[in-house]
Order: sequence, then C-alpha cells, then structure tokens
Amino acid sequence: MPSSATLGAARRLVLLTTLSVVLGGWAATKLLVAQQTEQQLPQESGQPLPQLTDKEVSQAIDKGPKEKVPSVCVGKAVPGEFTVCFQGPEQRIGLAASMAKQAQRKLRPADIASDMKARTWLVVVRPNAPGLVEGQPIRTPIPDQVSLSPGQSKTESIKPLNVSRVTFEWDNARGVKLRGEGLSATFDPASLPLGAIEIVVSLEGSGERRYVLSDAERSQVK
Repeated sequence: MPSSATLGAARRLVLLTTLSVVLGGWAATKLLVAQQTEQQLPQESGQPLPQLTDKEVSQAIDKGPKEKVPSVCVGKAVPGEFTVCFQGPEQRIGLAASMAKQAQRKLRPADIASDMKARTWLVVVRPNAPGLVEGQPIRTPIPDQVSLSPGQSKTESIKPLNVSRVTFEWDNARGVKLRGEGLSATFDPASLPLGAIEIVVSLEGSGERRYVLSDAERSQVK
C-alpha cells in the first residue's frame, strides 16, 4: 500500500498537470510556477466545501478521455488583454484522467485530492502574448485580483477562496524570452445566482479588465 507521502506527491502531480494543461493553451506558451504548495481549502461555518461523490469521481475519470470541453475560456484575443478559463471538478478530474491515459498510467479515485473534487471553479487568468498594435508594442498589465459577479444582479461580487500568481513565458521571433503575469484562483460558485457572470480583473496600481461568461458558456463548466 502506498505511503501517505507517496499519495500526497501523486495528488500534487495530478493538480499541477491539470493546471499546466489549462494554462498551456497556446503552443508558444510555457507555464512557470514559482512555488507550488498543497493548500487546504477554507471552511465555512465549520463545514468543508461540498465534494463530488465517489461515484461521480469514478464517472469523471471514465469520461475524461472523451471530454470535448476540458475548460471554458472567454476574453479578448488581442495583446494587452487576458484570456480567462474556467474548470469545474468534473473537468479537472477528467483532464487529469486523460493526461494519465496519454502517459500510459491509470488514475484512481484515491489519487484525487480533496481540492480537485470540491464543487469549486478553478479560474485561470492568462495574459495574452505581447504584440504590436498599430506599430506599438503592447503588453498585458499585471493583474492584482480577480472577482466574479452576476451580470445584471445587484448581488455583491464574490472573492476567491485562494489565489496565486502564475508566470508565463513566450519566445518571440528573435528568440528573446518574454514574460507575463497571470492568476490562478479557486471560487465557490454556490452563492452566484443563475445566468451570465462578469469577471473583473483588477490591475496593479489602478484599472481593471472586464469579461463576460455567458449563461450558455457557464452551463459548460462542470
């Protein structure tokens, strides 16, 4: 029977592999995580966050290689903007199962960490690659925070349960490495009413970027 240390390392690898695929998006983008730590998700009112059942975890593993929508991404595909990608627990587990199959390994329910199967959303704020706009070099500014709010509702926006900074790297035509900063955040969507969601990315210093996850797109986050 594997030791707890071995299982912990395997679970962290599953988490990092899943995050790498979500963030990888473009072939020219590389994921650089300065520090990867295993964190406990916060608890509300002394109760842990709801999780997928063992049956749902097994089903997500089985469906993983057939999953057509491993993540749902919105944003603006131009320099200076962000691409924001969403994953629910079924997609996180399914993608990890698909990657394990490609590596000729078998992913078991016991390998799935509690934060992987929590009914939360993994939200990745990815900077677009730098580029020229009307002859001027444009870079995406550094994000400071990300929040979610209902499209037309007066409900207050929700903050992430946890957030970490992620660095991206690109090679330009001259072979020079360029870097940009993004965010990886975990949200509990339970308090959000049905319908479209507005994503607000606050920038360091001042300013913000706003994007919309439509109702149809939201229904694909599983």
